[in-house]
Amino acid sequence: MDERKLHLEHFSQKEKREMEARDRPSEEFREGRVPFGFRHTFPGGEKFIARQSNKGQGMITLEKDGAAVLDFSALLPEGWKFVTPTYFQKHPEEESLADYFDNDWAASPDRKMVLCGEFKTPQDILGLLHEIGHAVNDTSEENDAWENLEEEKRNTRDSAYTVLLDEEIAKNRSKSERGAWAWAIRAMRRTQAETGADFRGLFSSPAGVKEYVHYYLANHRRGYERIIREDLDPSFYKELQTLFDRWQYAAPPERQD
Repeated sequence: MDERKLHLEHFSQKEKREMEARDRPSEEFREGRVPFGFRHTFPGGEKFIARQSNKGQGMITLEKDGAAVLDFSALLPEGWKFVTPTYFQKHPEEESLADYFDNDWAASPDRKMVLCGEFKTPQDILGLLHEIGHAVNDTSEENDAWENLEEEKRNTRDSAYTVLLDEEIAKNRSKSERGAWAWAIRAMRRTQAETGADFRGLFSSPAGVKEYVHYYLANHRRGYERIIREDLDPSFYKELQTLFDRWQYAAPPERQD
């Protein structure tokens, strides 16, 4: 474990720029000037195609010989849909302030939406499956408990109690994130078996899949490091070590275009 990489402020400026470029949507995409869209052709000729409708909803399919063999919306629970920044331009009453603010891909259970982000590499197909995993895995009871903790945190002025709430939120976040990644990996394997598309070939090795997942888990982990860094609860060190990426250093993942 590289102790120098435990805290975000210990990354170099170059590493921070790489992480920001990797994680944040471009201004052009966020404002709808660059439409949602991406294409990738697998070695067997299968084509992954992501685009948006005139209404701004995301349309994501896997095609073979000119016919769709998988519509990714079929993986979503009933009533859910893919949306893009263009969708919110047409339906501003459905937009929240957090949409596309500091990241792009997200699941919104209260609105039954998966916010589609910018594909920056074919590996982000796994990231898409991760957000679908949230839609499938996260129960209404878990989402309600999450909201209750966040609301309680907003309303309290007790700093010690805020730390305890943050620790509980971290545990809930860990369960949700790791569950969604596990679902995504299973879905990737299942889709490969059913369609023949070489999804595993998106990564140079099984370790590449692990690296991709750990990178995003590490981003969540860093959000709770202040509990230790600011000496609010040093005993949380060992517990946080078991959450998210197990504190493995995760630089921006290897790009394989």
